[in-house]
Amino acid sequence: MTRKNWICAQLGAREHYAVPRALYANNALSLFLTDSWVRNQSFLSSLRPFRRLADRFHVELSDAPVKSATLHSLILELSLRRTSHPSSWESILARNQWFQAWVSKILYRLQDPDHCFFSYSYTALSCLRICRNNGWPSVLGQIDPGYEEERLVIKEHLRYPSIVSNWRPAPPAYWEDWHQELRYTDHIIVNSQWSHDALVRQGVPPSKLHTIPLVYTSCQQPSGFLTSNYRLSRSFQLLFIGTICLRKGIARLLEAMDILSNYDIFLTLVGPSEIDSLSWSHLSNVRWIGSVPRSTVASLYRSAHAMILPTISDGFALTQLESLAYGCPVIASTHCGAVIRDGINGWILPSIEPVEIAETILRARATIDSLCYPLSAPSSDLVSLSNALANLP
Repeated sequence: MTRKNWICAQLGAREHYAVPRALYANNALSLFLTDSWVRNQSFLSSLRPFRRLADRFHVELSDAPVKSATLHSLILELSLRRTSHPSSWESILARNQWFQAWVSKILYRLQDPDHCFFSYSYTALSCLRICRNNGWPSVLGQIDPGYEEERLVIKEHLRYPSIVSNWRPAPPAYWEDWHQELRYTDHIIVNSQWSHDALVRQGVPPSKLHTIPLVYTSCQQPSGFLTSNYRLSRSFQLLFIGTICLRKGIARLLEAMDILSNYDIFLTLVGPSEIDSLSWSHLSNVRWIGSVPRSTVASLYRSAHAMILPTISDGFALTQLESLAYGCPVIASTHCGAVIRDGINGWILPSIEPVEIAETILRARATIDSLCYPLSAPSSDLVSLSNALANLP
């Protein structure tokens, strides 16, 4: 595939715009299409309706060829709020369809025969059809393991019927469109072996799949955990950060914390919750502080002895890289990106059964001083991402 004339379409700020940033740094980005783009010093950023979009900009793309539909996007969001919740499936489908239609109109007007196209899954079907008709090579960034992940989540909800959750499975149209995306795209990028294997089990040809870890650019200097803090502390502090939901293994983690109720081990849950807080109200060793500003995340990682991620399924789980960057080791399942090396930068859960989670937490507490600092992790960078895109067959 050519290194020039890439068109990148992206709904939202996923991966902090890693793909368009990588292409632009390699002089390969012809056009970046996104729903909202609000420069930090622009007039729009000073208006109240646009303040929540302050992170919808990246300085590395300041001079890049960016085209956005910021005003139309805001109007759509205001309209959706009148009829449904912003995170409901009705809103998600409406948002995805609107974005595809907007991008498609722009693609129709382009005449250059040498374009390559990139977009993320669930927002690309009509665009991929245009690429196929125009003979443009296309790449789909698959953000999760697809329908197989939903099956696992459904099974998890059946396992824990007493936990009240607002999670709902996707409507059939969502998966029907996704299967069409898989058919129309030439290449599919996944971020982990977990996602790769899940897609193969769902019938995706392995020849279409390319595994590239998520890009994470840390502003931190490599740091080591101050183990003296642990020695001075009687308690072992665990941190979970992200959406509190059954997919992330929260129900199993709560069971594990119940098993550990007689130990000086405490869990802090950080993030929005899909489940009723009554699920952990009986546990004195668990607290929930809800969503927090981005500026406070660093202090949370630095005050924890370990971040824990007993996920049922994740496309990668970027919080693993984020945690290690702040010097906080990770206890993780194998159902996500392969970041953790057992006994080196954290601990791998042998299974996600609550008893095994509890035993691994105890092992972490006992062996934390033996980890290798500064903590490190395998990950992709912008150069390797750009090269990987350029070298697709």
